[in-house]
Formats: sequence, structure tokens, C-alpha cells
Amino acid sequence: MTVQIHPQLFSPDEESVRIILSKLHTYDDVVERVASHLGLDDPSKIRLVSHNCYSQQPKPHPIKYREVERLSDMLVHYNQTSDILYYEVLDIPLPKVT
Repeated sequence: MTVQIHPQLFSPDEESVRIILSKLHTYDDVVERVASHLGLDDPSKIRLVSHNCYSQQPKPHPIKYREVERLSDMLVHYNQTSDILYYEVLDIPLPKVT
């Protein structure tokens, strides 16, 4: 499936990308693909945020590191499935933040 990945906060330095992913991909698989498309060396510095299908905005809280097992779980908001995720590039690796 094609997933749209947008910066969580508007920044002229960050871009939106479309990536073909499997619903079975893990959190680590997704951030590795995002890092590769963005030209980043360290995928552990990417934090993902799910999409709120009702407000059409990022959810207020990021996905906790490795708390969600599969991409399919990251894309569900109540009973609706989205094809949108948001990302934020951090200064330090995510495992040290959480």
C-alpha cells in the first residue's frame, strides 16, 4: 500500500513523501524507509505520529517507540483506516527520549 508521510510541523526543510509499504511492516521498518527517502543516516531519530481521520490532523501524541507492532495498527483511528502518517526528525535517537 502507498502511505503518505508528512512532516508533523510545517518546516521548509522537511518534505512529504509517498512510500510503498506493507501493512505488516514494523515500526523499525517504517522509520528505516522514511529515513532512506529523506536521506537521513539515522532512522532512530524519526518519531512517527498517527493521523486523526476526523480532524484531518496529526494526533496530539506520537506513537510510542515500538509500542505498535505493525503499520496496519499505526494507520487505524477507531474503525477508520488512513494512509497518512506524520514524522518528526529529532536531535537525539528516539529510544533515549522515551
